[in-house]
Amino acid sequence: MSRFLIDESLPVLLADELIRVGHEAAHIATLGHAGASDDQVYARAIATDAVLISRDLDFADTRRFSGTAGIIVVRLRSRIRILEFLATIVSLISDSATEIEALSGKVLILEPGRVRVRKK
Repeated sequence: MSRFLIDESLPVLLADELIRVGHEAAHIATLGHAGASDDQVYARAIATDAVLISRDLDFADTRRFSGTAGIIVVRLRSRIRILEFLATIVSLISDSATEIEALSGKVLILEPGRVRVRKK
């Protein structure tokens, strides 16, 4: 299973859901880094050898975030119930396990029905 660092753009509950299905996961806010800049969050992902998960499109900029940590940018409608939102993200991650295993240094953009990989 994978190790994930979850950005503040996503709910803290996502870490619990990912742990429930067998992954290692931590939310940046529960690690004491609430309000950290994108660069600090990415540096934390590199330091912990984690894949960063975010809704923040800034993380899709492969020129700015060109380090070794993989990044997943989740693209979902914002007006769905929290439980459906979390279940959709967990499902997208499960369905993309092969891509996530080879994600080092790449950006994976996940949305229902579509998966895109950007190389850095």
